[in-house]
Amino acid sequence: MSMNDELVIRGKRGAFNDYEKFISKFKAAKTTDDCYTPQAIYEAVVDYVFRKGNLPEDTEIVRPFRPNGDYTNEEYPEGCVVIDNPPFSILSKIVRFYVARGIKFFLFAPALTLFSSSSSYCTKIVCGVTVTYANKAKVGTSFLTNIFGDNAIICDNELYRIIKEIDDRLTGEQSKELRKINYPDNVVSSALLCKIAKRITYTIPASDITPIKSAGGIQIFGGGYLLSSKAAAEKAAAEKAAAEKAAAERVKLTPQELRMIDELDGTIKPFYDQTLF
Repeated sequence: MSMNDELVIRGKRGAFNDYEKFISKFKAAKTTDDCYTPQAIYEAVVDYVFRKGNLPEDTEIVRPFRPNGDYTNEEYPEGCVVIDNPPFSILSKIVRFYVARGIKFFLFAPALTLFSSSSSYCTKIVCGVTVTYANKAKVGTSFLTNIFGDNAIICDNELYRIIKEIDDRLTGEQSKELRKINYPDNVVSSALLCKIAKRITYTIPASDITPIKSAGGIQIFGGGYLLSSKAAAEKAAAEKAAAEKAAAERVKLTPQELRMIDELDGTIKPFYDQTLF
């Protein structure tokens, strides 16, 4: 491996400008394990992690999930942070590896199976944002991390909006938001929290949840959590706030369109004299 290749695998912020060029040298199968991240989205995530996680600017970033890489034999310097998009098929194993060794991480994860892919010792960052990866696969994406303290779940509207704006720009389209299923207030699933994260930021403490695989005899895809009465009330309030914000989002008319309405109402004279036509 050359020195230049080494620079794009690990380094400080801003040292990954040639990562896409690096991975292009490898032939990759088009599976969910080969969803390489667009550089613009990766850089935005790195900025978010350093800003929200209060990481020192000189914190070393490690990206072990490169073609033919082996994260178990990677060198992890003291105080480093792993910010990367790992193979989703072994995500639970990867999380356990980092948690057991006290290595800081912020990992891309599939949105709908976020809870079943994670550990009780890490924070689930729910976004549910569609990311168009380098192999053109469109995957609902959230994140797993151990740098946000005791918070078990964070619905992050800010990160959702940041990534969606970039993905829309890169793909030239605006993804549609899918309808979600309603659950009792004492039950949450990743799919439900994705809906909240698209509108507001909402946090659930680890002491207020317990994992479940089904609710009312109905299996929850990707698993879920049972909430305490206090957390359930807060979740209900968060859902209401998210719904109110969604309902409040209306198209804003231009000054010209507002003038046209005034003309129709007869409150101002038309811009032109219709008698001339």
